[in-house]
Amino acid sequence: MAEAGSVRVVLDQSRLAPFLAEKSKASAYSAGKAVERRARLNLIALGRVRTGRMLRSYYTEIEASTGAGSSVRVGNSHPAYQWQENGRGWVYPRRARLLRFRPKGVAGYVYARKVRPVRPGRMLARAFAELTVNDFRVDRRF
Repeated sequence: MAEAGSVRVVLDQSRLAPFLAEKSKASAYSAGKAVERRARLNLIALGRVRTGRMLRSYYTEIEASTGAGSSVRVGNSHPAYQWQENGRGWVYPRRARLLRFRPKGVAGYVYARKVRPVRPGRMLARAFAELTVNDFRVDRRF
């Protein structure tokens, strides 16, 4: 028998699961958007923005949602993004004798036999490492 002033609460899991699934999805999406925003800021801080296409190529999409939790994919669809995130080694021409490219801040083309490596920027990895509990709050604004 229960003591005076105490209450026993029994949760019906079948009725609670749809509510939790919706909150889980919204919470995961909120955290994904926070990572996306921080990755954009990291890209700008590193000075790796020329046309802005890479900045606009970030996306957040819900991958899976179950009663236990949700998963969100945050990424960048720009073709050269992997080089910026993970870096790259020396670049040599494959067909011609010289590489031709237009560097940042130069009006014309530059020709070179090889191009130096690029250090990894780790924009997305650092943005993910900066996640906090508040980023999962659903009532946040972006």
